[in-house]
Amino acid sequence: MPKTNIPAEDNPIIIGDNPNSSTYNSFGRKTSSEKQSAVVVDVLSEGPIKGLVDGASSVQLNGVPLLDPITKQSYSAAVSSDTSYVASTRIITDNNSTLFANKTTSSGAYKIQIEGGLKSASGLISTTAGVNTVTASSSFFASDQVSLGEETRTLTIPGAGPSGSDYKGRILKFTSATSVEVEPAPFSSVSGANATIDLIGTIASISGNTATLEGSGTLGINTSNTKANLTTPSIDVATQADRWNFEDAGFAFRPGTRDQSYLALPGSVGSNSLTANVGTVLNTTDFNGITFNGSPIFSSGYVAS
Repeated sequence: MPKTNIPAEDNPIIIGDNPNSSTYNSFGRKTSSEKQSAVVVDVLSEGPIKGLVDGASSVQLNGVPLLDPITKQSYSAAVSSDTSYVASTRIITDNNSTLFANKTTSSGAYKIQIEGGLKSASGLISTTAGVNTVTASSSFFASDQVSLGEETRTLTIPGAGPSGSDYKGRILKFTSATSVEVEPAPFSSVSGANATIDLIGTIASISGNTATLEGSGTLGINTSNTKANLTTPSIDVATQADRWNFEDAGFAFRPGTRDQSYLALPGSVGSNSLTANVGTVLNTTDFNGITFNGSPIFSSGYVAS
């Protein structure tokens, strides 16, 4: 029988798909029928924060990052705050010249989300606070705008968010060309409002600070000075080596804003949680005391009890 090394309880056990690699702590008694899942939720702050310093490389299991820093440059997700998109040619240009740096389609299939790049409405949209139905005074919605799986086509409605800010949600159900169900429910009621829906496409080629989406013909609408998110590339594990240091591992992050979307767990993991030996009180902070130019940053909702 092969020797099995079981670490002490205070040392995490890491199971990888390559027991000979020095980046893994192997659990010798591994069979094809053994499979475990775990989700670790860390509370990093009680107020809004910017994000992880080095993306996936900042998330470590037993001191080993999910993604090596060098690999991260070409493999990790990226974001640009200033892009332009031409619908007729399907070409997106990153005006910051950072979105496509060190990226190549030979690494895998990249998908990109272009803010407001699919469709826009002017003075058509109505919402009711706390109600998941969004309506349009004339045809605007389509069945292919529904978010499926990990693809979220964000619907943005100025004024329908908390305290009249921008609302951002996703379409869960197409009812008609003038009505859809969204998540989360709008926070404010608006009438005759504008709206945009994000475009999601697969990149066919990358050249410098530009990329061309797959397919031909006009796709979406022209945009300028808008945000774009680039995913990690999807790879064919049968022909390409996996870039992650761990098999079936991943992470998600929320910045701690009041109107952020909830953090959904993977479909195979339960949602129950337990607390044990909680010996202290986590007091909230009165964020209304934080000001900028003499005015509170948060108008309401962050008051200590």
